[in-house]
Amino acid sequence: MNHLSSFYASEASAKMPFNAYFEFMYGFKFLIKIIYFMGLTYANIELVNCGDIVLNRRKYIGEDEIRQMIINMLVDSGAIMLAINEEIREVLGLDIIDHRPSQLADGTRLSLPVAGPIEVRYDGRFCTTNALVLPENNEPLLGAIPMEEMDLWINPARNILTVVHPEGTLLSLK
Repeated sequence: MNHLSSFYASEASAKMPFNAYFEFMYGFKFLIKIIYFMGLTYANIELVNCGDIVLNRRKYIGEDEIRQMIINMLVDSGAIMLAINEEIREVLGLDIIDHRPSQLADGTRLSLPVAGPIEVRYDGRFCTTNALVLPENNEPLLGAIPMEEMDLWINPARNILTVVHPEGTLLSLK
């Protein structure tokens, strides 16, 4: 096990091959070469203006007038909420409904506008949420709350966003 703990501490950050010796039953030792490439996970996420969905259901606007877009977003389980930039907010026509104190990954603290409501869709799953609006043209993030509501997780072996329960979303009410 010492090999694994040193692997996580040093090899993962260096992205270098890692040699591990594992001893199995009967004292046989096997050399296993592990190549660990940890990277960023991106997914094509569809964002839809919820106000437009309501207007369409009430027959005030046509389906082709619903403001929506597909964005290749960084999937960040360390981020709590959905985060979009100002350009995305404007394209979707989302209103600013609040401001929240926030902390960026570099530790910077600032008050960010909250826009919404917004429907988030991925792989036949959806959730309705609000989004923090990042200044300028910052990279949008899919955070833990929308991932949890859509029953999604980051598969670290394949570096992709995938469903937890393929038979359908399973929400825990415990």
